[in-house]
Amino acid sequence: MHSPFSGNPTAMPLSSRYMSPAAMALWVIPLAYVLITLTLNYLAGTLTLPSAGEVRAQRDFNAALGMPIVTGYLWFNVRLLHRRTASTIVSYLIAQQRMTEFSYYRDVLTRWLQHQVIIAASIALLVTTVYLASEGLLALDLQIGVLLLNVTAVPFWFFIWLYLLQVTTTTRFISRRLISSAGNGLSEIKLLKPFSDLGLSNAIHAVFSLLIVPVFWFGKDIPTIDIVLLSIFGGGLFLYLLLPVFRMQTVMKNLKVQAVNRLTARMQDIYDQAASKPRHKQDLLRSLNRCQDQIEDIQSMSVWPIDLRQSLKIVGAFLLIPLSWACLSLAEYFTI
Repeated sequence: MHSPFSGNPTAMPLSSRYMSPAAMALWVIPLAYVLITLTLNYLAGTLTLPSAGEVRAQRDFNAALGMPIVTGYLWFNVRLLHRRTASTIVSYLIAQQRMTEFSYYRDVLTRWLQHQVIIAASIALLVTTVYLASEGLLALDLQIGVLLLNVTAVPFWFFIWLYLLQVTTTTRFISRRLISSAGNGLSEIKLLKPFSDLGLSNAIHAVFSLLIVPVFWFGKDIPTIDIVLLSIFGGGLFLYLLLPVFRMQTVMKNLKVQAVNRLTARMQDIYDQAASKPRHKQDLLRSLNRCQDQIEDIQSMSVWPIDLRQSLKIVGAFLLIPLSWACLSLAEYFTI
């Protein structure tokens, strides 16, 4: 498999090309997969709305509708994650005049991607096989619609696990190797804000994926335990993806304290010099005022890297979750 960082196309384009414009928009191939799979499911009859009480047919309908949409959305998000991660790292390295280090980051992330593709594919095949065996669906004489669902279950689980592996790996990489290893200057820390923005964006996109989940319970009773587990998993993943934001807030807070302490010590030195060198008192007073102004500027600097607009995005994303369940209820009311 070619590296997504190298600019070479892949047989199955999981990611966009880094460092250069994509030959095709990120969403085109995932969208094509969704449309083709939905069309095949419709032609196979699994996208025909079942009558009330047909539990098996209802489950197949939900899977035929939900699995392609979730697969396409996560496929798009994996490609978008690659593009934004590379772009953010490149921008940071250019600002630091350290562009020669990009090959190191490229190699590390590429190796992780290659390993995680194998892991995700293995888990997808295992989960699909175990499920089909438990349901008695490991046979070739099944209806074409059921066979098609069995096949589409593999990319469904593949992209779920690949997305989880990639987004958590990227978050850990940014938090531990970039933000935590930043220098001790506030100007350098400010350059890291795009990484916290990337973590925020990943968290919001993860929340959006939860908006599709209600499709799998269309026309079915929703077990309480499913809602509880989904809430715990979704909330935990959201907080983890915000780790770069929290890490950057901690680093900036510590640097502010260190900068103020250094300026305070400098002011004490100026006081001592003013007492011992009265002829330079005016120059020392100007230096003292400059230190005081710098302290005030530092203390007024916000250490929280999320602004109001980003906060509204988070609130809006979470408000859409109950709205998606409300839409599910309305759809059931008018169709069942």
